[in-house]
Amino acid sequence: MIQKEQTLKQSSLSLNTKANKELLEHQFLKIKEELSVLFQKIQDQPLLKGEDPEILIQEMLKFLFLIGKYKTKLTPSLKVDYVWHEFILCTRFYMEFCNHNYERYIHHSPGGEKKENHQLYIKTLKLYFLEFGGAPIDIWGDYHQDNDQDADCGSCFSS
Repeated sequence: MIQKEQTLKQSSLSLNTKANKELLEHQFLKIKEELSVLFQKIQDQPLLKGEDPEILIQEMLKFLFLIGKYKTKLTPSLKVDYVWHEFILCTRFYMEFCNHNYERYIHHSPGGEKKENHQLYIKTLKLYFLEFGGAPIDIWGDYHQDNDQDADCGSCFSS
């Protein structure tokens, strides 16, 4: 298991799509095994009622992957942002997750101008498309329409 983690970490953030998928799958399985409370927290969120917590967590992991790879400010969708909030509240696990996978803590910065957040949201969707193909509209919205799917609470950055 340690050898596999080392291999995944070495291939982390590479241009190899297969390696990236394996990394994301490994991250998801670790959360599923060690942080089952996150699934319950997501199910208890009023905005996320009826949503599949597994899919939402996978989408949040993709968002964090984009921040880790591109080292830039990005804004998530509202649903992904709610999942990220719940993940951050698991402070020890979240800090270890960030340090292990991205060798730094990924900070969340609430606030910011709505126009800037929307521009960062569009940037997020473009990077998402580049890495993963089309984003699920029910989670990420359709950036061709002004439907306010971007998170109201702000952007994030890594330091």
